[in-house]
Amino acid sequence: MPPKGGRKHPQQEFLQVDTTNILFICGGAFVGLEDIIEQRVGQKQIGFGAKINSKRERRVWDLLREAQPEDLLKYGMIPEFVGRLPVIAPLHELDEPALIDILTKPKNALIKQYQKLFDMDGVKLRFTKGALSAISAEAMKHKSGARGLRAILEQAMLDIMFDVPTNGTSIREVVINEETIHRGQQPLLMYQKGAVPAPSASTRARNQGVIMSSTRLLRWMLVAPALLLGAFVYWTLALGLGAVSLSGVRSLEQADLQLMLGAAPLVPSQDDEESPCIPADDMSVDGTETETIAVDVVGGGAREDGLATPSR
Repeated sequence: MPPKGGRKHPQQEFLQVDTTNILFICGGAFVGLEDIIEQRVGQKQIGFGAKINSKRERRVWDLLREAQPEDLLKYGMIPEFVGRLPVIAPLHELDEPALIDILTKPKNALIKQYQKLFDMDGVKLRFTKGALSAISAEAMKHKSGARGLRAILEQAMLDIMFDVPTNGTSIREVVINEETIHRGQQPLLMYQKGAVPAPSASTRARNQGVIMSSTRLLRWMLVAPALLLGAFVYWTLALGLGAVSLSGVRSLEQADLQLMLGAAPLVPSQDDEESPCIPADDMSVDGTETETIAVDVVGGGAREDGLATPSR
């Protein structure tokens, strides 16, 4: 065997090891091996009297105990490796009691690790039987086995691990129940006698969010009326200046027309309201019309017969 690894130092000298009294045990999950075995030993029946079993009715253990070296070769292992491991021993699936034993019984079990962390802060950590069953059920639900136990515990213990140091020595004991695992509720906290419970990290974050939202709402309540008032004043002044400018333009146009006609201000005719205006000087005292001279405003020409010359 290479003393420093064979890939990084391919030219190094190898050490000779006598493997006569060494038992090599290789284990793993081998996900997907049961599908290969099922393709080999599975019996497919057709017809009206055939018994069709769904995939849910099969158990992984029933297939893994039929494993053969050819299945391992098809799984991807090289023949040299499979030939040196002649004994194949499939293991049973982990059920709920087995997962609970993994959580509690080993020397460095996960529950003991968390209890040691809380002991550093002087707090006792306790898991109920319902909590342990809930953790095992979640691991079986996600089909992660013993590998998924730590992830489930980390998700359930994240908030309380930050709350305990911030509260100091006021917390005496923390009890993790089934609701904490399934629904993410806060665990039961037992405080010292006479201690005032401090708000948790999630509660403080929630209160801070409410305060920030209230501050923003108050700010908009103060700014919005000023903006509306400014817009109202702006449009009022704009419309007023526009009306004054329009009336001034009309007055200038009327004055220019009077100068070009060289007559008195125009007054409407009494016979027809829609008839064009005629100069007041062309009307006699007794109401009879006098001879008018039409003026071509554009061309500037005039004729005494009352008809304006065409404009050019």
